[in-house]
Amino acid sequence: MKKKIGKAAIIALITASFILWPDVLTVMGTGGWSSTGLELFIPILLVLVIWLLRLIVKLSRFLEGKVQNKKEGLSSQVIPGILVGWLLGILFSGELRMYGFELAAERSEPLIKAIERYIHDNGEPPDSMAVLVPTYLAEIPAKLPPIEIITDPERLKGYGDTPWVLSAMVSKNLENWDLFIYFPDQEYPERGFGGVIERLGAWAYVHE
Repeated sequence: MKKKIGKAAIIALITASFILWPDVLTVMGTGGWSSTGLELFIPILLVLVIWLLRLIVKLSRFLEGKVQNKKEGLSSQVIPGILVGWLLGILFSGELRMYGFELAAERSEPLIKAIERYIHDNGEPPDSMAVLVPTYLAEIPAKLPPIEIITDPERLKGYGDTPWVLSAMVSKNLENWDLFIYFPDQEYPERGFGGVIERLGAWAYVHE
């Protein structure tokens, strides 16, 4: 019994790991900012492949009248493992992802200060972040989502009265348009841009 529970626990950890790995990358600042959501299906496919391989390897034993027992034994480990791992992954994925974006908001502080100094010196925001280097920044801070600065009046119409905005498309699923945004006045509504807005430090995350 303990052996079966142990195997189910391993399967659960593998399943949860495949679901959570993009969010872990986000916390590390090395990726995972945009995810298709296909990773939710990988654990099932992986376990099914392992299951199939085990069935093939032990085919001779199954042909000796032990098919039913082996099948039941394997199912008693795989199915609970998948379900538990899936639930763990779903439970912690959102919180882990938001924590990663909180860290990104903290890492962006030198960039924002550089933009503010540029505006002070030039009377207007920079057209691109590249012009900040090397006068205002030695380099663009690393471990950030693919952020762009928006200053074009036409593009700014969708963001209200803000004179400039930092924005990154950080889609989570196949049909999803989540945004990671920064307003200089940091006045964010509760809803807007097609979704619910969650404040993350000086930034905001739009759950589309």
